[in-house]
Amino acid sequence: MDRQRDKKFLRSLNSEAYRRIMNERSNLVVFNTETGEVASHYEPAPIYTENQKRALKGITELDVHQAEHGGFVNVFFEQSKTMLERIPELTQSDMARLLFLATYTSYPDRDSSYGYLRHDNGHYISKKGMFELLKMSRNKFDEFYKKIVDCGIIEEDEEKLAVNPGYFYRGDFGKVKPIVNDFQNTRVFRKTVRELYREYNGRQIKQLGLIYAVLPFVNFKYNIISHNPDEQVSGYVKPMRLGELADKLGYAKASALKTALRAIRYDGKPIFQFVEDESDSRKRKVIINPSVVFASNNETLEAIKVLFND
Repeated sequence: MDRQRDKKFLRSLNSEAYRRIMNERSNLVVFNTETGEVASHYEPAPIYTENQKRALKGITELDVHQAEHGGFVNVFFEQSKTMLERIPELTQSDMARLLFLATYTSYPDRDSSYGYLRHDNGHYISKKGMFELLKMSRNKFDEFYKKIVDCGIIEEDEEKLAVNPGYFYRGDFGKVKPIVNDFQNTRVFRKTVRELYREYNGRQIKQLGLIYAVLPFVNFKYNIISHNPDEQVSGYVKPMRLGELADKLGYAKASALKTALRAIRYDGKPIFQFVEDESDSRKRKVIINPSVVFASNNETLEAIKVLFND
């Protein structure tokens, strides 16, 4: 390092750091371990953790979380109104398939507010492509396809399939504000949902539909199923008991819902976690894994993730 850079470096230090550096320079010798050459100067540099490095680059924990789980699609719904009330034509199994398809929603074209179903390589997904993707029987697929087109969730555009932004959307909300203004939304992570679908696409497909079914009740900040999902002050959040959730989702027994929720796991971890300190199972509270669904910011992400550690 030249003399000017040395002076600039020393001037950047506070008095305590300057005193410590000057003291070390007078008592220490720094040499190159490969050549044995004694260095005439050295400049101490801070050592950062990976989290600190990301912070310096402006990368948040949420950015990392989103990247790890394949990015997200925004899912829109009416707060505290069940998905069955909004889309009564769909079964719980249909909801699982629909959520899986939603992960293929593309960003809208420049002059459009609609995204299209597209593969990650940019190729459009046709009706035939959807059939191949869902891996259903032909009869069941035809029935499902008719439902989502008749409901206006998917719109046919020649060979392409447009996605109604009132249900699923990726990109700047400015384009779709008039359409989604009366709805709430949350992030659903694409990679997680796709991997779950591949694992549970069979007899357990109905259980996977529970993820879509509970979205209107997931608290935006704390990921707990609640009566007031938009409440951000922890003391005012009203958790929804398992029995109450069972009633809303049409389960005759809370124990049956609990069994179904417990059966869904991702990367060896549960998708739904229970607060088990209640002797009455109907009164237990339910938290959803942020690897699948998360609407808040960095403030609560790490605390919620810890609940799903083994």
